[in-house]
Amino acid sequence: MRIIDLSRPIEEGMPAYQGDGALLLRQSRFLNRDGYNGYRLESALHAGTHIDAPSHLSQSPVQVADMPLEGFWGEGVLLDARDKKSLCVADAEALRLKEGSVLLAYTGMESLYGSAGYYESYPAVSEGFVRVLAKTGVKMLGLDAFSPDYFPFPAHKACFAAGIALLENLCNLGALVGAREFKVAAFPLKIRAEASPVRALAFVEQEKGENEAKSA
Repeated sequence: MRIIDLSRPIEEGMPAYQGDGALLLRQSRFLNRDGYNGYRLESALHAGTHIDAPSHLSQSPVQVADMPLEGFWGEGVLLDARDKKSLCVADAEALRLKEGSVLLAYTGMESLYGSAGYYESYPAVSEGFVRVLAKTGVKMLGLDAFSPDYFPFPAHKACFAAGIALLENLCNLGALVGAREFKVAAFPLKIRAEASPVRALAFVEQEKGENEAKSA
């Protein structure tokens, strides 16, 4: 089994959405002065790889701490959407989705991470696309982009209404191209807020041929 890290590192100066303010990660305690090392972190919760809760863009009282843990892991399905300007019903219907799937949309936007274009020109997910996911029983949608949609955020709201966890700012999805089977886990902090950082991981089952080649 291979483990692929799909998460952005949390570090000083990392990209953040305009208006959210820069992430601050500063050492505040020092071993030679205080007897231990310690850091302080200050950040908007939508910087880096994160989960959105329904309370982010709706009147729902549901915060990250209220979301069921079962929604943050499952059998992965990869949609290679690098050539697409938007994701519609037909894109979802062409996938092998099943109840409990975690769908990862590989848009290629990670190459623009930190640039203005990353926040301005990502593919939009349609409400119809989300309806297919909801009908099938998909429990999490992840993207290597800042957002699945634009104002007034219909895809966000459709995911929240359907109980689909929304995972944003992924990376390394290209490593999953061609993988037959993999699982995804992206557990957030148990935080009473509208979003949370996550460590998103893909667990890729190795093919029989791969194992034999390594043992040879």
